[in-house]
Amino acid sequence: MFPYLHLLGLDIPMYGLSVFTGFCVCALYLVLLKKSVSFLFDDVFILGAIALGFGFVGAKLLYILTAFNLQELWSFIKSGQFTFIVNSGMVFYGGFVFGVASVLIFSKIFHISLKTYESIFVSSVPLIHAFGRIGCFCAGCCYGCVTDSVFGVCYSIPLSDAPIGIPLFPVQLLESLLNLCLFILLAILTSKQKTRRMVLPLYLICYAVFRFILEFFRFDDIRGIFFGLSTSQWISIALCVIGTLLLLIRVKQKDK
Repeated sequence: MFPYLHLLGLDIPMYGLSVFTGFCVCALYLVLLKKSVSFLFDDVFILGAIALGFGFVGAKLLYILTAFNLQELWSFIKSGQFTFIVNSGMVFYGGFVFGVASVLIFSKIFHISLKTYESIFVSSVPLIHAFGRIGCFCAGCCYGCVTDSVFGVCYSIPLSDAPIGIPLFPVQLLESLLNLCLFILLAILTSKQKTRRMVLPLYLICYAVFRFILEFFRFDDIRGIFFGLSTSQWISIALCVIGTLLLLIRVKQKDK
């Protein structure tokens, strides 16, 4: 566990540093992508900033809805205790759904065509997400199940909800690796004009499938369990169905 980087007398949160690094690497990816894809950095910045802002809200909101019941939320609101919003964590799917919805809405408002930018934004998501999961591993959140394998990792600093001194499967790092592999695939498809429209449906399908599976290796309690499946697993099922239908539609359109 490495929650903070101690540098020049400052305690820099590793989660925030990891996400920031992810955005920097993503910026480099966009610079390299510009050689094969024609797009405006201004449009990317505008939609990216909107997606980031609404994504942050969505990630917080879904966490709050899964971590607290309605009675607890109502008691917080009545007593004016809103610190739970600041102190609460985030759920990726909430950020993804809100981010996508905001891009769809504001692209219409600013008259920005998504035909080019769709694949650019979608292929960037797993890259940033890969670094974010490294931050999760360092912070000790989203931890894995108990294991006796050689891959077990023991947390020793009681700064998160992760159990101390118990070997846990590093599911965060596995998801990071899978996201990186998915990014490479989508980046290749994005660089070719004929395959760009396959990026979104393939991302929805691929990420939904491995996220559904990885949820079985999670050990943290704050995930919301309904009918034996976590909130993220139910969302994964929905996104996999949507992605499959979208893929079939676009393949059919391509054949015409």
